[in-house]
Amino acid sequence: MRRLSSLVLAAIVLIGSAGPALAEWRRAESRNFIVYSDGREGALREYVRNLEIFDTALRTVLPVEDGPIRKLPIYLVGGRQAVGQIHPYLQRNVGGVYIATSEDIFAVAIRNIDEDILRHEYVHHFMLQNFTAAYPAWLVEGFAEYYAATEIEDGAVTFGAFNLGRVAQLSRGDWLPIEELLTLRGDQVRGGDRYTYYPVDWLMTHWFLSDPERSRQLQAYVDDVGRGTPSVEAMQGATSLTPDQIRRELTRYFSGRVLKRELSRDFPEPEITVTRLSPAADDLLLINQRLKIATPEADRAGVVTEVRRRAARHGDDPLALLALGHAELHFGDPEAGVASLTRLLELQPNHVEALQLMATHHLRLARESSDGRATQLNQAIRLLGRAYQADPENYHTLMLLGQAREGAPGYPTENDLITWQTAFDLAPQLANTRLGFARALMQANRPEEAAAILPALANAPHGGPAAEAAQDLLTRAENGQAPLSQEEIDAAGDRQSRETPDTPEPGEGAEGDTPNPEPDAEPEEPQSEESFPPPA
Repeated sequence: MRRLSSLVLAAIVLIGSAGPALAEWRRAESRNFIVYSDGREGALREYVRNLEIFDTALRTVLPVEDGPIRKLPIYLVGGRQAVGQIHPYLQRNVGGVYIATSEDIFAVAIRNIDEDILRHEYVHHFMLQNFTAAYPAWLVEGFAEYYAATEIEDGAVTFGAFNLGRVAQLSRGDWLPIEELLTLRGDQVRGGDRYTYYPVDWLMTHWFLSDPERSRQLQAYVDDVGRGTPSVEAMQGATSLTPDQIRRELTRYFSGRVLKRELSRDFPEPEITVTRLSPAADDLLLINQRLKIATPEADRAGVVTEVRRRAARHGDDPLALLALGHAELHFGDPEAGVASLTRLLELQPNHVEALQLMATHHLRLARESSDGRATQLNQAIRLLGRAYQADPENYHTLMLLGQAREGAPGYPTENDLITWQTAFDLAPQLANTRLGFARALMQANRPEEAAAILPALANAPHGGPAAEAAQDLLTRAENGQAPLSQEEIDAAGDRQSRETPDTPEPGEGAEGDTPNPEPDAEPEEPQSEESFPPPA
């Protein structure tokens, strides 16, 4: 069994009532990405091309197995105001955000700024998709920082470049103690030390990955931590260095010359298909994504009012019908939501999102009414069956099917477990797929398998309600106790999604639960030498 978990963020405020923008949204699709942008088509194609090259480069140096691929949607916008239309509670200096919710897993990035932020988040996404272990928090972030600084120019890729923001912070010389780095998550670091948590993560990862022998030591450290050895003890055992000695080694490394790793290979030119979206996208594309994030109760009426106003401009446009149905079911008049989605399904009978939303409506009615429960569940399952036929690799459909089967005679059957595992394999970044699958395994009297997939979430670098639920479920699995209820799992996911990110440090992208990396393979490609910028 493979994969990991993650979950991310939430919140919402009202959108202003300005008139429709005069942009033209396009959708670019490649092997691993679907990117939406209201910028120039040429720039969009170049952006997607670089993303695909970055993904190929990661697969070149990391031991990645073939598996199901869910294309990552990315919303490429013109500024922070547009980012705020999707996630309005982010700090001002956030240049992008990665969001994983039950309805979608996607990223938002700003055009024409450093791509480090998106690459940092994509490394997390990539690692969660492909690796399973629960790694120390510093290495999770350090690994993302190391690869986020990758240079791509004319198709050539260079790993090991430095992030000038991190270098500037390190140049001040007042670093957090290595013991703190090895034992605390970033959100647990207090005072001035928090400003050097990410920079020292990056520097120590760079130090390890720049030398074959140190890379082997890093692997030994990770293996030892995985066996339960405390992090400081495992580090000293792997390197024969105390934390103070590691600090001195890092200081020398930072003051000297460092190796950059170049990939001397020709990357295939990715196939990219670009289509134009309807004018309704200017009004409704971003706000429809916003509806997928948990919204404070005080803001819900304003959001649905705004969606109604915008959707009224576009009649039977599918996006307008979808956004209106979405908003009404979540925060407004459910009957109006059903009517809007019914109209959309008349126009597009295989519209997956509309089928999912209608199914969740019937699942909600089944929970609220004991008399008609069976009828509502059957209707939900029929709708989800149609959605599955239209897109058999949609994790949300599979997760809803698993939830709809809860409590049925013989549940969980082998087919139920396959449904949950497929949802998990497609979306290991999402806590609810991991928790739901683990719960089903425990109900099937397979607690050892459940325990194998929970530690990565239980030890998530940013903690949070989902990590706490995973730890609780893990303890129960290990002790032969009954699992958490589905309601408890859903509540943990909802609380997690309502949390806003910690205040980002300069150069840090907003993020929620993050992935757990595997150390880089031993360098085999040619390397170039370069100095860190001298301390200020």
